[in-house]
Amino acid sequence: SITPDASVIGSNTYTVTVTGTNSCSASASAMVCVNPMSYVCKNTNIVVVTTGCNITAPYAQVFFLTDAAGVILQIDNVTSDCSATFSTASLTDGAVYHVYALNYDAVASPVTFTTGSNISTIPGMMTGCYNNDTFLCSYRCYTINPQPTFALTPSNPVCPDTDNGSILISGLTPGGTYAVEYAGPTSNTLPGLTASGTGTINITGLTGSTTPNNYTVTVTDSNDCSSSATTTVESQVCCIADAGNIVVPTDVGTVTDGNLITICQGAEVNAFVVTYAQADE
Repeated sequence: SITPDASVIGSNTYTVTVTGTNSCSASASAMVCVNPMSYVCKNTNIVVVTTGCNITAPYAQVFFLTDAAGVILQIDNVTSDCSATFSTASLTDGAVYHVYALNYDAVASPVTFTTGSNISTIPGMMTGCYNNDTFLCSYRCYTINPQPTFALTPSNPVCPDTDNGSILISGLTPGGTYAVEYAGPTSNTLPGLTASGTGTINITGLTGSTTPNNYTVTVTDSNDCSSSATTTVESQVCCIADAGNIVVPTDVGTVTDGNLITICQGAEVNAFVVTYAQADE
């Protein structure tokens, strides 16, 4: 057998000449079509457009999404335009799918099509009813790239107006390259980050506040596929030196370091009264 060069995109004619032991030879030619592979992220629609299609009645245009075996999964039968949109939400990560286009005379040569049937049952699919720049030979190829999956683990509670909060991103591909964008009290975009050997990336320098610190983290992988998740970096009431905090005794009696407490600014406390009796002289 002869293996054609799959790196040459488009229609290519191969001529094979066979010569026998008596030096007699014969030749035959065959056309081999190599379709380009397009990559689409999961949950991103496949959008196709064919140019020059005839949608003037009685002609109509229809598009089919099939699996690699030709089973029709989705149909775009909006016959009044030359484009189609297919959802990838239910498609399998890493699998290859084909999109076919058919332009036909809906009156003289009506076509019946249903999902679950094979594209080979539709007459006219191989008769050049698509623009060669868009649908080489018969269809376009698509591979579904998965979205990155990950988990978020926020740091321990942080003090308001500080930047020592962090979020650990885990579940990534060890050694993979990612862009990380986060939005919240602090926002930033961090391109070109490499996941550790355990598949983690740590975001640091996150700001605390007196309100819930909700952060939305978006991770984009090397295939330009992305996904997002949200977590909360909790705040806690913190005492900051020289911030006007109040120092009071914990009980009535001799005031010593051992029975003093500090009430932080902004903290809610139960009201109480400390009574001091003047010592006898």
